[in-house]
Amino acid sequence: MLTSADTTIKLSPDPPTLGSPAVSDQAKSFKVLLIEDNVIDAQLLRAALAANGKGPAEEPIFYLESASTLAGGLKRLAQKDIDVVLLDLSLPDSQGLETVAAARAQSPNVPIIVMTGLDDEAVAVSTLRQGAQDYLVKGHADRRTLIRAIRHAIERKRAQEALRESEEKFRSIVETTNEWIWSIDLRGELTYSNPAVRVILGYRPEELLGRCWALLMHESDRQLLLTRLAEAVIQKTGWSGLVMRWKHKNGTYRHLESNALPILDSNGNLLGYRGSDRDITEQEQAKQERRQLQLRLVTLQEEERHRLSRELHDQMGQSLAALMLGLKSMENADPSQHAGGLRLHHLHELANQLAQQVHTVAMDLRPTALDDLGLETALSNYLEEWSERSRIPADLHSAGLGERLPTHIETTVYRIVQEALTNVHKHSNARNVSVIVEFRDNRLQAIIEDNGSGFDTEALISAPVKDRRLGLLGMQERIALVGGSLNIESTPGFGTTLFVRIPASGSDQEAAHLCTSYASS
Repeated sequence: MLTSADTTIKLSPDPPTLGSPAVSDQAKSFKVLLIEDNVIDAQLLRAALAANGKGPAEEPIFYLESASTLAGGLKRLAQKDIDVVLLDLSLPDSQGLETVAAARAQSPNVPIIVMTGLDDEAVAVSTLRQGAQDYLVKGHADRRTLIRAIRHAIERKRAQEALRESEEKFRSIVETTNEWIWSIDLRGELTYSNPAVRVILGYRPEELLGRCWALLMHESDRQLLLTRLAEAVIQKTGWSGLVMRWKHKNGTYRHLESNALPILDSNGNLLGYRGSDRDITEQEQAKQERRQLQLRLVTLQEEERHRLSRELHDQMGQSLAALMLGLKSMENADPSQHAGGLRLHHLHELANQLAQQVHTVAMDLRPTALDDLGLETALSNYLEEWSERSRIPADLHSAGLGERLPTHIETTVYRIVQEALTNVHKHSNARNVSVIVEFRDNRLQAIIEDNGSGFDTEALISAPVKDRRLGLLGMQERIALVGGSLNIESTPGFGTTLFVRIPASGSDQEAAHLCTSYASS
C-alpha cells in the first residue's frame, strides 16, 4: 500500500536508468512524477496508468514516481530525467498557484498537468496562464483521458521548446547580422529594428521605432518607393533588389539594397512589411567612379572626334577644294586637246567624290551642327544624309528641344540614333524609319522605329554577352553612363522599336509624403 512517504511505483519491470533519455527510443515510455499527498488519490492514478493488457499494443508504458510534498518533488525534478509532472495544488508545504510556479521554476522544460479536486474554470485558466499544460479534475479522469493528457502535454511542451529554440536562434541571427532587419505597419512606421541600423545609419533602434521610415530616404527615392509600395499593397507582395539612398544621422547618405515580404494575418489581410536592407554604399561609389571615368573617356573620345572632324573639314577640305579648282581651270584652258580634257575631267570627278567622302567621314566623326546648332538640327541633317545614302525614307519628329541640353546628353542621343540607323541599314530590310525626340518633365525621350524584319528580343537578352550584337551593347553602355534606360520591342517580321529615356541632370522631382499615401492605399 502506498504511504505518504516519497515512493517509486514500478508500472513495468525495468524503468530507465538515471541519465538515460527521459523518453525511451525503443518504446513509448514515460517517466511520470506524481506530487500528491493524498494516498487514495495516488492509488487511483496508479491504477489508471497501470497497463492491464486490454489496451492497444501501441499504448505507452509509464514509470510512476511519487512525492508527497512539494520539496520532495522539487528534489526529484532536480535530477532532470522526468518527462511529465502530475501536480496537486494542495500540498502540506505549498498551496494554489504558488505550487505550479515553484515546479515550473525548478524544471521549466518539463510539462505540468494539474490534478485537483476543484472543478473551477477560473482556477483552471489561472493555472494554464501560470505555465501548466493541462488541468484535470480528480475523479473525472479515466485512463484514456489521463494518457491523452500526458501525451498532449509532452507534445505541446516539446513544440513550445522547439519554437522557443527556433526563435532564439532566429533572434540571435537577427541581432548579430550586418544587415538592417526591420518591420513597418500600414502607416509606414517602424515597429522593429535590429541593432545593425546603428552601424549603417547611426541611429539606435529605439530612436526609429514609431517613426515613418520614408522620412530617412533621399527625397528623389521616395517616389520610387511609393510606386513600388502601391503595387505591392494591391498585390500583397514584397520586393527585392530595390536600391535607395538613406540619410545617415551625420547627414550623409548610404545606399541600401532592400528586400521585403508582406506581413499577413490568418485571413490574408495585409498588416505591414518585414524586410532586410544591405549596405552597398561602397559598391555604389565604385560603380559611380567607374561610370564617371567611362563618361570622361567618352567625352575625350568625342573631343578627339571633334578635332579630327575639324581638321578634315578645314584643312583637307580646303586642299581638295583647291585641287578641284586647279583641275577645273586646266580642263577649261585648252579644250582642243580632247583626250587630255577627258582625263582632267575624270580627275576632277575623282576629286569631287573624295571631297564628298571626306565630308561624310567628318560628319560621322563629329557633326559641326551638333556643337553649333544643337541636337534637333544635327539629327535632321543626319537623317537627311542617311536617307539619301541608304535609300530608306526617314522622318524626324521633335518637341521641347527649344533650349540646349547638356552636351553629354545631346551627344548620347545623337550617337544612339546614329547606331540605331546603322543597324537598320545593315540588318532590318526596312522600308521606312521614324525617329521621335522630345523633352518633357525634365526627361529626354527618343523613339526609333522601323518596319523591317525584326528579331527575337528574348533570345537576344538570354544569349551570352559574347554572342550579342555589339551595336546594342554599345548603346546600352552609353545610355547607362548618363543614367538612362534602353528598352527594345521587336518581333520577327514586324519591325523594331527602341525606347531611350534619359533624365536631365538635377531634375529629380519632389516626392509626395509617403506615410500618408501608404496608409491610405
